[in-house]
Amino acid sequence: MKRIICDSSSLISLSMNCMLPLITELSQNVDFIITQCVYDEIITNPRRGHHHPMGPLKFKALVDNGVLKIGRADKRKTEDILNLSNSIYYLRHKPLTIIQRGEAEALALAEKGEPLLMDERTLRLLMENPHDLKTLLQYRLHKGVSMNDQRAAMFQKYADGVPVIRSSELLAVAYEKGILEKYFSGEKHELLHACLWALKLRGCSLSSEDIEEYMQMVD
Repeated sequence: MKRIICDSSSLISLSMNCMLPLITELSQNVDFIITQCVYDEIITNPRRGHHHPMGPLKFKALVDNGVLKIGRADKRKTEDILNLSNSIYYLRHKPLTIIQRGEAEALALAEKGEPLLMDERTLRLLMENPHDLKTLLQYRLHKGVSMNDQRAAMFQKYADGVPVIRSSELLAVAYEKGILEKYFSGEKHELLHACLWALKLRGCSLSSEDIEEYMQMVD
C-alpha cells in the first residue's frame, strides 16, 4: 500500500477543523505514517502539559486503531537534515533555525515518490524554492538575510523526489470521493469552499488565490 508521511502541522490543522475523519476514510487506500517525534508532538507533549486535551486523545485513537502508523526515521539522516537546514540562512552571521526535529524526521522517513503531508510553509519552501524562503524570511524579520547556496544545494539531495502536499490536497481528494458529505451538510461545491477557508483560517498555509484555484479545478 502507498504511504503518506505526515508532519504534525497538517494533522493539527485537520483536527482543529473537525476533519480527522477524512484521514480515517482515506486510510483504506493509503497508509498514513508518523514518526516517533511527531507522535510526541501531537500526543505525548500536549498530554503532559495539559494543553488542548481532546486533540491528543483523538490522535491516540487514530494510532490505536491503526489509522496512523508509526515509522522509524534513520537517525543519521535526520541529524544531517537538521544540521543542513539550520545552517543555510543567517541573520547577522548567526544561523536561523528553520525546522524542528519532527519535520526533519518526517523528511528523513520519506522515500522518493512518497508524499510528505505538511501544512507548515517554511520546510515546504526550503524543499521547493530556497530562494523564495530567503525572501520570505527577510520580509518576516524586516532585515537582510544571507544564504549559504552550497548548503542549500546539499540539502536538496534529501528533498529531491519527495512531493509536498497540504491538508487541502487531502480535502480535495475527499471531495472527489464524496466523503465530505458524510461529515458535513451542504451543497457539495459550497462545502468544499467552506472547508478550504476553514483550513486557511486555522492552520494551513493557503492563500485566497490557492482557494480560487482549487474551486476552478472542480468547476
